[in-house]
Amino acid sequence: MIAAMLSCTILLLATLPPAHHLHGKHVLLPSTDATSKTTHPIELVYEVPYTNDASVGIMLIAHGCNHRAVDSWPKGKDCSECVGLPIETNIVAASLDRGWVVVAVSAVNARSHCWTGPDLPRVKAALSYVAKQTNIALSHNGKIAVAAIGASSGGQLASSLHLILQPEVVEKDNSNTLSSSSSSPLAAAASASPAPSHMWACGAVSQVMARVPYNPEEELHPDFPPLRILHMERDKRTAAAAVAIVGKLKAKMVDAAELNVPPTAINVDALRFRNGGIANHSRVGAGAGAGASSSRTGKPAVRSDEMAANVVEALRKGGIIDRDTGLLLDDPRKSEWRRHLHSIVPSEVDTLQADESAISEVMNTAWAMHEFTDAHLPSLLDWLDDCRRRKKDEL
Repeated sequence: MIAAMLSCTILLLATLPPAHHLHGKHVLLPSTDATSKTTHPIELVYEVPYTNDASVGIMLIAHGCNHRAVDSWPKGKDCSECVGLPIETNIVAASLDRGWVVVAVSAVNARSHCWTGPDLPRVKAALSYVAKQTNIALSHNGKIAVAAIGASSGGQLASSLHLILQPEVVEKDNSNTLSSSSSSPLAAAASASPAPSHMWACGAVSQVMARVPYNPEEELHPDFPPLRILHMERDKRTAAAAVAIVGKLKAKMVDAAELNVPPTAINVDALRFRNGGIANHSRVGAGAGAGASSSRTGKPAVRSDEMAANVVEALRKGGIIDRDTGLLLDDPRKSEWRRHLHSIVPSEVDTLQADESAISEVMNTAWAMHEFTDAHLPSLLDWLDDCRRRKKDEL
């Protein structure tokens, strides 16, 4: 009996994907711009959670300017261009473990990679493609639940999730920005009648961006999603704007809130085991964070604990971080921290270049001014799960 149980256990473990691994699938969808008639393929990367049950919905990850969808997964056999930055991969791993199909899409602007009006129908097409490829449970009157987490320009895209899911309305938008002014095509779309869709916006997380497609002088779009705005402690302007817009949305009975992201220490856990184990189930409870177990991991900023310890020590000796607290002493976008690490971190491991370096991203997040963050991640995923279930139960 015991031998049979052991054999079954070994067989089950053999069928599970390797722990601490993500396997994004890179796809280029054909797409032709209706105005210029030029072809701009829609780049996306997606992954399906490992479960025999239907997925709970689709989680959209929206990058900031100067980034692409490939940042959200590590390089693999189905994504040779993938980069795998630590914050994005951590969010992907945690979302997969909650049962979401996760997809990231690249903005069409090849120069800035910022999100603009023409991106909305392209994101909709990407979501529709992923929905057809996967087994997703239906909810909310037979529709698929879609949530979004985005930073900076991607944060504004995330808060526009309800407009993304209105393809008949937004396909006519050729504006080169995502604007919340009353004269913009997006604002016009927000006041228009909802178009039929097989997906619904169940919640959005906008990071380091407090602009949303809502004009207080107009009627709120009936499908405006529940919203959380994360602002970093050093960015007082975005914090003030977040407080203001959340107050206006609450007055319209929207489930909205703003969350502060304080500076954090640069230590081994920040570089290797973020959020107390969300990205590494063998290290539950380590570091600052929530301590939820995980079968997957985000990609660590460095390869080993030894390298992480060497990085931390070099930054201490170089006067980049406080010797006692590990907090950064200056803005890493301005300081000369990189010269202390060139002899420790090989260029093939990390170029240390802005917008492509894993260590650079961790440094920017720790400084808490303007960067993608995995702060509050467990509670945000709990909240998105609750939003999805609550809406389903109302019907």
